[in-house]
Amino acid sequence: YEHLGEIQTYTMSLTESVKRLSEEKKVYISEAEADFVSEYQFEMPPPVLWEWLVDMNKRMKWMDNVEWKKGERKQGRIHAGATNHCCHGKDTVLEIIHDWRPFEYYTYETGKKPLFLVSTVRLSENESGTKLYEIIKLKSRLPGFIKRFIAKMLAHKVMKVYEGYKRIDELAKKELKAA
Repeated sequence: YEHLGEIQTYTMSLTESVKRLSEEKKVYISEAEADFVSEYQFEMPPPVLWEWLVDMNKRMKWMDNVEWKKGERKQGRIHAGATNHCCHGKDTVLEIIHDWRPFEYYTYETGKKPLFLVSTVRLSENESGTKLYEIIKLKSRLPGFIKRFIAKMLAHKVMKVYEGYKRIDELAKKELKAA
């Protein structure tokens, strides 16, 4: 556009700013601050395991007597701020996604008064497949030893984490054989 004359422009990379902002928004429960940590080794790559963990239809296959319903999806998909509803019997519990890093980890909050928990589900690829870590912290002012006891009980008796992991393993292997 010759009629505009000479225009001075500037260029800058936003990569570092985006990276910094992304790290600042990180919501991650570390093993050091956890009240309970579960681990399970899967013989599948992280993207396959990720789908079993977050897809509503797959979740209903491996979780006993639970129906999952999509909640809020401002961007049309799961992201930080999205919600899900876990329906079991007459109870419905809200799950809020606080951080969402596909194939790496996600952090969510769930529960009902007086027991709310925040959990980071982390995937770590290794030579055997993927190791899953579920890192749980109770949101409570109770003493640490009581929180650890309650978190362990919730993980084993209510969430049935290890039973769920074994069921994912069985179903994924069955699905692979059928393909």
